[in-house]
Amino acid sequence: LETSDFPTDERFGVGTTRSLMMITQHADEDVEFQAKMLKEFQSRPGSLADRTLALLTDRVKINQGELQLYGSQLQCKDGRYQPRPVVDPEKLDERRASVGLEPFEDYAARTPGCGNSVTFQ
Repeated sequence: LETSDFPTDERFGVGTTRSLMMITQHADEDVEFQAKMLKEFQSRPGSLADRTLALLTDRVKINQGELQLYGSQLQCKDGRYQPRPVVDPEKLDERRASVGLEPFEDYAARTPGCGNSVTFQ
């Protein structure tokens, strides 16, 4: 994907950028693509909400074997969700708040329990 070909809402309609982010977010088997797209989104201020960019940032960091910043990527441990390893855990909620994310405990509390199936209606 060349920079000049980057699909934007302005060029292709409302929802294009969000759809591209969702594809990128879930392309875990292609970490190079995820990292490239993260840089593209970061170079386009306002293309994604800060909290959405934070989720993608964490996903890429975890997939590259790095520590995440915002605690959006979870693991099941001792019957409850906990963040996968994060940079400076004591400041996690401060970083989350800076991008418009709720405190981690609130996030984990509304996430379906470990091992429970989720039903979408």
